[in-house]
Amino acid sequence: MIALLSPPTSSPTPGDVWIVGPGGQFADIQAAIDASSDGDILLVKPGVYASFSVDDKALSIVGDVGGNVIVQGQAQIENLAAKKLLVLARLQVKSQSSASVALRTRYDSGALRIQGCTFEGNDGAAGSGYDGGAAGWIAFDSDIVLVACNLNGGDGASTQLTPGPGAGAGALFARSSNVALHGCALRGGRGGSNGEEGYDGRNGGHALELPEGVTLANGCQLLGGAGGYGGEEDGYPPYFGNYAGDGGDGGHGVFLGSFPPTSANPLFQWRSSVLQGGAAGGGGAGYWGPSGQPGLAGEPLHLANGTPIALAGPARYLSGSSLAREGQSATLDFTGAVGDRVYLRIEHPLSWTMSGGYQLALPTPRNALFLGTIHASGVLTVPLPIPELGAGVEARIWILRPSFVDLQGVEAAGNPFALTLLDQQF
Repeated sequence: MIALLSPPTSSPTPGDVWIVGPGGQFADIQAAIDASSDGDILLVKPGVYASFSVDDKALSIVGDVGGNVIVQGQAQIENLAAKKLLVLARLQVKSQSSASVALRTRYDSGALRIQGCTFEGNDGAAGSGYDGGAAGWIAFDSDIVLVACNLNGGDGASTQLTPGPGAGAGALFARSSNVALHGCALRGGRGGSNGEEGYDGRNGGHALELPEGVTLANGCQLLGGAGGYGGEEDGYPPYFGNYAGDGGDGGHGVFLGSFPPTSANPLFQWRSSVLQGGAAGGGGAGYWGPSGQPGLAGEPLHLANGTPIALAGPARYLSGSSLAREGQSATLDFTGAVGDRVYLRIEHPLSWTMSGGYQLALPTPRNALFLGTIHASGVLTVPLPIPELGAGVEARIWILRPSFVDLQGVEAAGNPFALTLLDQQF
């Protein structure tokens, strides 16, 4: 049995707790954001909600257990000032148009922690010819960490006749930012296909597009979307009608740099991650004329300009419960190498910096709780008991940092993980 932990004196106490949804103070997330102040926690009950935007507020927006919290539209975070922390956890966000993305973050100097969320781009409506919508768009952010998140680019619309099909969208576009992905899955959208009008199939979306900045993928999957199929020959070419269409190209697992290439030097690091290009779309069938040509398969990593670095060793990271109530337990999952001894520390929320592809806390504290050893499954699951928060304390945010000590005694620091703790009354 793991001993109860006590909140560290350096851990800031959040402000008020606001309930969003049935029985709460607010019916929608945006109204709660508008009424909130730095340090507040928004506990969102299961249900369906509209888009929301946060402008320079240090908040924790967490979906409650017991059901899905679905946002139809966009989650936008912008202008978060330095030394502020914003947490998004347990949300499912689905964009509603090809022109919108599910997650948009920009101009944030503070720390963003996004955990256990799903972001899905909009699929082009069948027969419309519309492109899919992107899942995530990050720009000019200093410190953004995503843990155990899924980002799926929208599929391009397929068409039987006119108009031509739509292109698949990318899962994540990151520009001029410091991004860390731990245990995440990114999938580019599938390119649309055509049936009988001889249109070319459209390209699949990239899982990650990185023209500038730094991104780490640790224990992730980055899968490019498949290209669409070309339409079959229509009519009797060359006298009338259309020749068969060519297939679309598969999206890349990672597109590093820009097209055309620039002098920018984006850095992409990955450790124990799957990078896979999307399948090529086939050409349409020709009868009087030639059949269409197949597209090109996507590459695991397409290098236009920049620096790719494959980091050695296994992925090590912390995921699990982002929300727990006092008197209960938070389930924490530590992924690492067989034989790793796992320790846990509670850190100040803004003590993080990048080093060697991992998030490190400075200075490293001496008092760490030993949790156990990782066995054959590669994952150590620990129920962490949550103590009483104290008289008059409605909630608290702990920033957890694991460390992994391998069989040779070498220590590797893991990712920061935000755990929101609530009083029993909520």
